[in-house]
Amino acid sequence: MNTVAVDPRDAMRVFVTVSGPTGPGSGGVYETRDGGQTFAFSGQGLPSGVGVFKEQKWESARMLAISASGAQVVLGQEIGRVWRRDNADSAWVEATVTRSGQPYDVQADPHQPGRFVLADAGAGVLASDDSGATWERVFSTPARVLAFDVTKPGRIGAVLANDAGVALSEDGGATWRMLSNEIPNRHLNAIAFTDDRLMVGTAGNGAFWIDLADR
Repeated sequence: MNTVAVDPRDAMRVFVTVSGPTGPGSGGVYETRDGGQTFAFSGQGLPSGVGVFKEQKWESARMLAISASGAQVVLGQEIGRVWRRDNADSAWVEATVTRSGQPYDVQADPHQPGRFVLADAGAGVLASDDSGATWERVFSTPARVLAFDVTKPGRIGAVLANDAGVALSEDGGATWRMLSNEIPNRHLNAIAFTDDRLMVGTAGNGAFWIDLADR
């Protein structure tokens, strides 16, 4: 299991991604509607018998994101493919995404239902405004981890690939600026916003913050 995603409309409804060949009782997407007491297979439409998700959490970020509209997007990092569905009761449909690397992270915009952003280690940051049906590149620098600021619409942080540092957008991805490449151990960092600070966690070097008000 490498991703846990809570339905923003129902806190008791949770989805998880599981490594291994896709199929009931094995790998794929699973869903609980009772807060984790029971789970059911929710991977209809994903390639049967094929491993879609990484076995190790540290080799990927978020593989499944859920919008406030109910739409979902899932990344099959193990095979480099992307799927979507309009709601949890429908089957997964493969999305057409022009990529040049490996998909590492997908996030749902908390301020705009149906909008998702995807981090790709080759193509950069891609965005969809139609629940994952179509995608466009909004940042050409390869990226691995993304985060929305839940209090400030339009603010997105990105951990860049190739240990290149951290970038910020204040307008939903239309424009970006570099924040820092001085954080140690910059491989697949975890990031989150708190007020006007961007927190960055590293693998073995602790956590750091950047004051956005000064930049």
